[in-house]
Amino acid sequence: MQINVLSGATYALSNATNYATNGYPTKAPTLTQPSGDGVIPCGFLGSESPEFLTLLPIGVGASNNTFSMRVLGWRPTQIPALALRPLWIPVPLVDYAMTLGTASGATGGELGTTTLFADTITSTVGPTFITSGAAPIAPGWYQISPVNDLVGMIHQATLGFPFLELIFTTGGVATSCNCLWARG
Repeated sequence: MQINVLSGATYALSNATNYATNGYPTKAPTLTQPSGDGVIPCGFLGSESPEFLTLLPIGVGASNNTFSMRVLGWRPTQIPALALRPLWIPVPLVDYAMTLGTASGATGGELGTTTLFADTITSTVGPTFITSGAAPIAPGWYQISPVNDLVGMIHQATLGFPFLELIFTTGGVATSCNCLWARG
């Protein structure tokens, strides 16, 4: 019997502060469990992992500025015969290219008026079965790219990884970027 995790009631920021660097940070296998900015726990040490996360890419800049986001899945090794520390391995799942629209946060809100939502989202690297719009070839994993200054969304599969990490590059265009996320 499959039991799905209920959706999250609210969105959280993936990073405590917006990412403002041109170029993805380097990620390599490590003995350290992933944590910190951009790392989203999806089920670890026996907890149930959600099947999907909902992602709303955001940025600071002007309408039509672009940035990119890479989604990594982290999973440890477990080789009992070796009796050594597990190795945490990052696996790139997909890269997305975003274009900011004019939809923004609100004066006095958690996201101010300088924070803009992406209205155009395209997967640029990753599984070839992802399509845009509401009728994906792989049910459940898709992006909605409404354009026309509306809020775009990604419904990202977790693929059972205990941690997903979102990393960004401004591409030298957007001032900074980040992402709101929720379970489901």
